[in-house]
Amino acid sequence: MNFQKVKDFIYKNSAYIALYFSGINILSYFLDFFYKYSLYDGVIQTFRLINFGGVSFSFFRSDFLTITVQFGSSYIRKPAFEIFFALLFFIGAIIYIKSKKKENRMLDFAFSLLFFTRIVALITLPFMMGNALTVNPWTISVIVFKLSLVIFISYIYLQRSFQEKQLVPLEDDFGLKVYLNDNRFAETLRHVRVSKWKRLAHYLVDILLIIGIFSKFIFILPRSFTTMLSETFGDRFSVYILFFIASSIYYLFFESIFKTTPGKCLTNSRIINYKKGNITFNQFIWRTFSRRIPFEAFSFFGSIGWHDLISTTTVVQQTAEKKYDRFIHRILIVFGLMILLTAFVNIFSIF
Repeated sequence: MNFQKVKDFIYKNSAYIALYFSGINILSYFLDFFYKYSLYDGVIQTFRLINFGGVSFSFFRSDFLTITVQFGSSYIRKPAFEIFFALLFFIGAIIYIKSKKKENRMLDFAFSLLFFTRIVALITLPFMMGNALTVNPWTISVIVFKLSLVIFISYIYLQRSFQEKQLVPLEDDFGLKVYLNDNRFAETLRHVRVSKWKRLAHYLVDILLIIGIFSKFIFILPRSFTTMLSETFGDRFSVYILFFIASSIYYLFFESIFKTTPGKCLTNSRIINYKKGNITFNQFIWRTFSRRIPFEAFSFFGSIGWHDLISTTTVVQQTAEKKYDRFIHRILIVFGLMILLTAFVNIFSIF
């Protein structure tokens, strides 16, 4: 079969693939609450086998973002972010179909997370499995196949989706003068820049995702390594070092491959070069490491943020279906409130 036809088929049916991934994940999530009853065991195992589309968030194994269900005298807890992601994925697929493939920001967000988390899972699989000799080879083969398939499908969708989007031009033909060094040297920006509030939203979403994705790996690091870090740098600075590594991987991965991040996907935003020509990998490196400058996040209350200034890049808007814009914003606000409410209820129950 022609490989191009395979890619075309995947992209053409990406919405239905998304419905399958998210639908099975939603059903699996709720069936897991009944795992203690042997009557449902076979059904649950079947759903786990055919479940491809979930994303696991740890948040240091804390209970403040979990959903708890009581069965008699026992309690079953599951991460709330897993079901929130599945529902967002499912709704995004429906909107994508209804808009005739014009409104895809939620699908971009979901597939980008699937793509990244599956690559991380594939790389860390030997460490998560422990002693591979005790694991059934069939189980390992199935896991590797599922991870690889989701990576392939997600990449095909994301590559085509980002290629088809256009940047929103400024109405003024002369463009916007941006002073990167001093008043004598200016670059001309010809596209609509993303507002400071959207940049703040990008930052908060991406930070939340970085913590959710990477925090679970702290528990599989060799004890000798974590002890050495703690003794050398202290507990607080050791956490900062680990966060620096995780966030650098996250930003470099997404920005260098797709010129965006999951947080930016939700607002249809993309990174571009201030100067003429394509943005280079060195510029992404400068963006990533300049984020570590103390108080850098507050620099965006000025005319231009430091990691934009140093890398001569900025974030601009991509075309979006305005008909669904307000509806998408309301959905995202509802999901944000659900996350806050879940955290509040769990924290309140502790006290």
